Amino acid sequence: MKEESRDFEQDDTPITKQEFFGALNALEGRLVAKIGEIRGGDITPGSLTPTERNDSSDGREAKPKGRPKWFSSSSTHVEKDRDKQRNGETEKSAELERQLGELQEIHQKTLQESAKAVDDKEREIGIQKEQICQLKNEKRELAEQKLQLEEESKAREQELLSTIKRTEEAYKKQEGETQKERAAKEEANKQVDRLQREWEQAKEQIQNLRRDLEGVRSLRDRIWPSFLREVEGLAPFVEEWSNELVAERPDKDLIFMFANIFTWSCAFAIEKDGEGDDSIELTATTSLWNFSRTLLRWLYAHGKTNDEAFLIISKLSEAVNNVMQGGRYMTEVPTLDSPFSSKNMDYSADGSSVGSVEAIVAWGIRSTSSNICKKKSIVKLTN
Repeated sequence: MKEESRDFEQDDTPITKQEFFGALNALEGRLVAKIGEIRGGDITPGSLTPTERNDSSDGREAKPKGRPKWFSSSSTHVEKDRDKQRNGETEKSAELERQLGELQEIHQKTLQESAKAVDDKEREIGIQKEQICQLKNEKRELAEQKLQLEEESKAREQELLSTIKRTEEAYKKQEGETQKERAAKEEANKQVDRLQREWEQAKEQIQNLRRDLEGVRSLRDRIWPSFLREVEGLAPFVEEWSNELVAERPDKDLIFMFANIFTWSCAFAIEKDGEGDDSIELTATTSLWNFSRTLLRWLYAHGKTNDEAFLIISKLSEAVNNVMQGGRYMTEVPTLDSPFSSKNMDYSADGSSVGSVEAIVAWGIRSTSSNICKKKSIVKLTN
């Protein structure tokens, strides 16, 4: 019995729930059979009690009979040995019943753990279904873009085919004419060849454009992550920023703003994959802090008030923190008119050194596991 239990516990081979319960029931059956063998009769689990060793078959306590005339000391020893043997068998039966009870408890506990595992698996499946739905939406968007490119390609192809057809028709009309006309026909042939080459080049360009489109989309998400496009207050600036970046001399704050958010986006992707270290985190926090500083400087330079800039940077901070949930750091923005605190703030040189917060110059970055500031907020104070 003990060897069978030990073999069952040491088996590392994965089994199913049905196989486990089958093995458990088989072990329970062997215990019951062993108890029945000891007692010399059929029993069921739980039917044994320690007091049954003194009961008669009709449930009444067996009374000792008088000693027979042939009773002697030697028969007394034999009877004592038998009592001792019966007591040992009863104790063994009780131990087997106790082990059977423990197996039943393990059985019940395993059922509960299995039910919990099923619930956890159903929740995991629900999350996977949501992810699948999101991937399907992205696939549909890519399919729509692919369809649009194919339609443009077909339109260009039709245009080129029409041009070739017209050229061929012109070529047929010029057959049998003068040398000048033949020269014109040869020129038409050259034009056909050129158009055919252009057609092949156009198809190749379309393929390259498709590849470039995927690369541009990936690079765009690094330069300006998609979640930032939904931040309230930033959407009106997108077109203005696009025009500014292609200007002959673009605004330097705008260039540094995009450079810093691109650096943070790359570092954050490395951290998210679990491959980051302290140097990656330092790069990420420094870039994220510089991004807020250059963005606010651009907002103030383009006529935004302190309240308007505070509202935009607060919404942006909330969006960034939502993306970084579970990370090692987060952004924080002091409230306007709040008292200055050197614990998590530094004051800017163009304001007072004491007083309350008048404007935000850069947001702060602190650890999510403690109150330690990795980067203090820069604020402009007023008395």
